[in-house]
Parts: sequence; C-alpha cells; structure tokens
Amino acid sequence: MSVSQEFYIGQVAPDSAFRAVFHKGRQVSPGMRDEARLNALLAERRRIAERTSTAWRHCLTCGEKFLSEGPHQRLCSRHRAAANAVAPDQAWPSYRARTGM
Repeated sequence: MSVSQEFYIGQVAPDSAFRAVFHKGRQVSPGMRDEARLNALLAERRRIAERTSTAWRHCLTCGEKFLSEGPHQRLCSRHRAAANAVAPDQAWPSYRARTGM
C-alpha cells in the first residue's frame, strides 16, 4: 500500500456533511466542511509520511545496514526474528545469569 493510498478524505459518518482525513481507516483530522483545508492537510500528511517512511538504517544489535519499513523498525530481520522467538510466558534470563556473575 503506497502512502497516497494510506491517506484519504472520507465522510466522518454515513450521510454526514463533515469530511476528514483518514489514515488506514482511522480518522486523523477533525471533521470539517472546507474541502480546500482538507486537501491541504491531506497533502501535508502524505509529504510527512513519505519523508519518514522507508529508509536505510543500521540495526541496533549488529550494526548491519537494512531497508526499514519506517522509524519504528530498528532491528534487522534476523534480530527481529530472534527477539520474537522468546515465548510470551517465558521469563527472560537475568543479567547475572547471562554474564555468569
């Protein structure tokens, strides 16, 4: 899904005169009737999303460069998979157990 498809202008409620900017189905602007203001807001949201989306980043664990999906993704796929491998009910080993202190 491209950034232009993620952001769109839609009706706040069925048969409503108010419209708003939506991002992936969630309302991200106040409802208003002024179409020109909404178009300006939509363009700004798309510009910000395009600027902050995919980029080459360094993994925080190994330092390897990888193409991230956005600023929220800071681990390469190998380390992200390893981090998710621990079962939710499994306790993490303590610092002392890992370092042998």
